[in-house]
Amino acid sequence: MKFVSRTLQRWFFDETKQQFKNWSNFYDELSKNGHARVSFRQLRRWRLGQALPTLTVVELICHLTGRDPKKLALTLRSPNWGQRQGGLTKAAKYECNLTLSDRIRGGRMTGKSQSISHLRTIGSIGGSNSAKSHGNPHRQVFGPDGIRMFNDMEREVMMRIIREGLEVIYEPVIKVGLRRLIPDFQVGSTYIECTCDSQVRVKARRLGEKFRLLRGCFGSVKCLLVTLPKLVPRYTSYLEPHVEVATVQDFIERIPEFWCGPGRI
Repeated sequence: MKFVSRTLQRWFFDETKQQFKNWSNFYDELSKNGHARVSFRQLRRWRLGQALPTLTVVELICHLTGRDPKKLALTLRSPNWGQRQGGLTKAAKYECNLTLSDRIRGGRMTGKSQSISHLRTIGSIGGSNSAKSHGNPHRQVFGPDGIRMFNDMEREVMMRIIREGLEVIYEPVIKVGLRRLIPDFQVGSTYIECTCDSQVRVKARRLGEKFRLLRGCFGSVKCLLVTLPKLVPRYTSYLEPHVEVATVQDFIERIPEFWCGPGRI
């Protein structure tokens, strides 16, 4: 259900809460009555006007408080109205019609991760397009041929690969089942990720999952992580043995294609 305004929606929930001792009692009543599955987090979002409550919940609240839902300024939306927002043609073409800013804003409202790392593994064409878009505000560094990149480390890695005469693909989109992965670089059968993230345990878990999916899909591919010298031993301890960890200065020698290049056979 869509209220005529967020102010009215907040008023509706605040007024309802007044009939109960506190928000906890209000939530308990919603949970005990009816068949709607409601979380306390959902209730808070509805009360703040950050999301639209369902018809079932509105009818249940009206039943508990003796209100007539027909007298509320409401608009009934179809269950998939959010997916259709922005045009049916775009949704049909890209399987997703939300821009990067839409996703980040939605992430703040729902509390779910809408970070760049999440977008890189999202299972939709729209998500991968948003992550690779040159309009992405996180792309502040210009790399070779004017490519917009995320940081100086990515630029240094790519320039080093190009100087060695190797063919490199920046951010290839790889479909693995229902997901689309975007490693930072692909050099032949070698996939390279770059990170300066000092939150090693969290970052290593995400990178490890990505490398496992790539190896599971393509078999004996080479997985290489490039990071800061001080972080090398930490990432090495968290990642699986098949993932090699190196610095910008020495990663190039870990790529098999480097030893098979011109003059190195």
